[in-house]
Amino acid sequence: MPDVAPLISVITPTHDPDAPYLQEAYEGLLPQGVEWEWLLQFDGESWELPPYLAGDSRVRLECNGEHLGIALTRNRALARSRGKLIQTLDSDDVLLPGALAAVAAVIREGDYAYALGYHTALLTDGQRQEHAINLPFGVVPPGAIVDYWYGFSD
Repeated sequence: MPDVAPLISVITPTHDPDAPYLQEAYEGLLPQGVEWEWLLQFDGESWELPPYLAGDSRVRLECNGEHLGIALTRNRALARSRGKLIQTLDSDDVLLPGALAAVAAVIREGDYAYALGYHTALLTDGQRQEHAINLPFGVVPPGAIVDYWYGFSD
């Protein structure tokens, strides 16, 4: 029997009913090669799914009913997740094809609870700039990621 990746819950908080990159975020989920659910959590009173999402049963929307902020909004989506693995995805982010499958494989092969991607792409003035995260592979000591990002932003 093949080793099948578990359901991955992708959590996206949003406060913008016209989130400009939401469709691109959705299109990035389509070629993932694993089973996923997308939990959109709207930080506001009410919001209807855009037509391009309305027919996909993997997309589940809930509204907070009021403005609660990003942390509570993300936690509300987390509370309704069904997946064994969780991926956060902001409404203006796009996953590269196969990203969820790659991260799931790494977590399932080792004794890991968290995985960090090696490459990121920063969009600056409409230009995509690749950035490789310069951390060692394997177990990273506590505080190393925070120290790295503080150094990167200087």
